[in-house]
Amino acid sequence: MTVASADAPRASSAAGQAGTELAGAGLVPGQLELVLLGSALLGTALLIGVDGLETSDRFFLPKRLVLGGVATLLGLRWLVSRRAPPGLDTSFVAWGGVLGVSLASVVFGSVSLPLGFERLASDASALVIAMSAARIAGHDRGRNALVALLTWAAVLVAMVALLEALGLALPWGEIRRPASTLGGRNQVAGFVALILPLAVARFSRGGERAWGVSAVILGTVVVLTRCRSVWLGLGIAVLMVGVSLLRAPLSSDLRSRVLRGVWVCAASVGLAVLIPWPGLQWKESRPFADSLARLVEYDQGSGRYRIEQAQVSWAIVSSAPLLGVGLTGWGDASSRYAHSAGLHPPPYGDGRAPRSELLRVLVETGLLGFVAMLGWAWRVARRGRTDGARVPGLGAAFMVLATHALFDQPLLHAEQLAALGVLVGFSVAGARPLAIPVAGRKLVLAGLMLLVVGGTGALGRYYWIAVRGPTRALVSTGHVEALARVALRLTRGRDCEAAAPLLDRAVADAPHLIGLLCLSARCAEARGDVASAREFALRADAVEPHLAARLGGSTTHDCVTVLRLLESAKAEHP
Repeated sequence: MTVASADAPRASSAAGQAGTELAGAGLVPGQLELVLLGSALLGTALLIGVDGLETSDRFFLPKRLVLGGVATLLGLRWLVSRRAPPGLDTSFVAWGGVLGVSLASVVFGSVSLPLGFERLASDASALVIAMSAARIAGHDRGRNALVALLTWAAVLVAMVALLEALGLALPWGEIRRPASTLGGRNQVAGFVALILPLAVARFSRGGERAWGVSAVILGTVVVLTRCRSVWLGLGIAVLMVGVSLLRAPLSSDLRSRVLRGVWVCAASVGLAVLIPWPGLQWKESRPFADSLARLVEYDQGSGRYRIEQAQVSWAIVSSAPLLGVGLTGWGDASSRYAHSAGLHPPPYGDGRAPRSELLRVLVETGLLGFVAMLGWAWRVARRGRTDGARVPGLGAAFMVLATHALFDQPLLHAEQLAALGVLVGFSVAGARPLAIPVAGRKLVLAGLMLLVVGGTGALGRYYWIAVRGPTRALVSTGHVEALARVALRLTRGRDCEAAAPLLDRAVADAPHLIGLLCLSARCAEARGDVASAREFALRADAVEPHLAARLGGSTTHDCVTVLRLLESAKAEHP
């Protein structure tokens, strides 16, 4: 506890160091763009949602609005400015190819168009941020300022996490997941660990105390999260750095750099293990050792769960190999193809996306999207290897992201998309752009702006309706989760007339979610529409023939209606 308290003023010193570097960036061309990028990084990292939305949306819906809003301002800045817009490297062209395949999967898939374009807007926003960051990172002052901004945002998030881990009751705790302003521990770990290598590299090379304290704060939070995929990514990054250092000639400077890195690791692990952390509660007597022992576990727990998701994903890809099921289509598809993988469908689908970016890309955009994503990642990695010396720690940051993405969904979170955009901008800052005239580059930006403005506008409209109403307007948003939640509340309040249009839209967009079909059958029967009720019951039975044995908990009272209707149908037509 004493050690953690002593670190608090040093954290302020680290933030002050970042602020000093930002102030020193006043001579950087594109100062307005730097301010906008800072707004994107800090806003997506620190913004807290408002009450009134489903739990998960309280965290990243406002963040995605900030992401899209800043990207819109950046795009407009380049479109109306007399200065030429940023050049287009082959990495940006490859990223555009990924967006193109995603757009095709939305247009030709079976997903809700508003939801698909909302996701596209976030991805396109990250590309706009990367283009702007590449222009700024071409100058030493701008590059240093961006690294400082990234570190500053991560340190602020980490400080909130540490304070709550120490047991402090911070404001707005009832509308956000304790331990961060971001959400779950994996989300915190993914964001903080993405920036940790940059802070460690700065400290190991320069030895400035502020960078060292920043690195220790970030490292302590990474250890506390017990996020095994991030731990694995950092371990692989450390191994790669160690191999490269063994090839370098031994010198006193090299020894100093290694010792500083070792000091950061030792201090981070020591603080996490030795301090009691009264704000955190674990069942295991040795929680860190337990997580480390289960680092590559796959036969039980979350490891087994990911294996099952991979089985369902393969069944989905086999049925839609080229373009997949479309962005945001995993929820309904995971229910539809669960039996093909030898599993049973969850009542309301298996979340928003599989717990792996690799699987998500395969399921949502098919083999075309998967190949496009691999091509883009290869181009970025190649550029990072060529120009990575401009930003020490950049290669390690990409390795952490790649490993984490194998076991989680970091690119669904706005703060990690914004940070990724800046990191990609670092990697291509020194690249020679393609010979595309200014008019052509502005045309590309205009196309990106259509995606960003359209999707962000749809997201803002949903956000407004979800908070302010009216409830019936949710039908036009296509947000199945919100429609299902409100319809369930209305049905339990015996207002099936008001719930009917919400259920009709939800079932139209997600026709294989058993919970929705059961709820629709109950509501139709309550309204006297027995024929529709039986139709919903038969559709639910087609998706899951084992309703009586499988469904329970909160959906039991809804599916009792389905089981009774099926029994009556069999009695009438034996």
